[in-house]
Amino acid sequence: MKKILVPTDFSAASRNATVYAASLAKEMHAMVQLLHVYQDYPSGAMGPETWVVPLTEMRVYLQKQLNQELSFLEEKGIKGEVILEEGFRGNTISRVAEENGAELIVMGSKTENRSRFWGSTVNKVIRDTAVPMLVVPENLSYRPLRNVLLAVDFESMVTHSLFAPLQDVCQAFHSSVTVLHVEKPETPLRGREVPQKLQLSQALSGFAGRFETMEADKIEEGIREYATKHAIDLLVMVAHHHNIFERLFGTVHTRSIIFLSQQPLLILKND
Repeated sequence: MKKILVPTDFSAASRNATVYAASLAKEMHAMVQLLHVYQDYPSGAMGPETWVVPLTEMRVYLQKQLNQELSFLEEKGIKGEVILEEGFRGNTISRVAEENGAELIVMGSKTENRSRFWGSTVNKVIRDTAVPMLVVPENLSYRPLRNVLLAVDFESMVTHSLFAPLQDVCQAFHSSVTVLHVEKPETPLRGREVPQKLQLSQALSGFAGRFETMEADKIEEGIREYATKHAIDLLVMVAHHHNIFERLFGTVHTRSIIFLSQQPLLILKND
């Protein structure tokens, strides 16, 4: 893993994600790209005057803020660069990540009731990009990723290449991996899930660790309980492709756990 993209809105959560990404980049000898996405809002009238911030003036101000963040990285010995883009946040972050060859996107998660807008941006990037994402809770401090928990289901077929980013992390930190399947009580394994289970076992055959199962009425709560009890440093989940009806009316566990997790959440995309 050589290139990490860190979108920032200059908030405390974004700065925390930048700090986390810097520590991660140092361990993995990676470069950090800092990205800020802005929109050119039309001027609005308030009373007799029109309040306008010239676009060039706004870009200069934002570029200055990005450069300050870059200086912070360079002081820590991290190679980095800054990118300033105009557009819609979710779409632009996904596009920039893919155009610039980012191998990981790191974003900070804010408390949901404090910032639904940024939370929706995180969810949109998860939905749109094929690049793995690391979501860092707002007040989480960095620590080496020794104990990794991979929460799995048997919804889709997977291949070994899906877990390549996780393999990079495990090699850098000499991590141990626990593979956890949480199921609701008295729920038998459905016949259509058997091939997925077998292929998942093959895809994870190169990882050192153990497989465990547990029962919980709510999948997300079961994962959170296990991660907290066993002092997990990194939670990993696979995001499957969901159509619009599943997103609106179904349960998308990856999205639900973002605001529940007390650990950084690595999301691998299985589209």
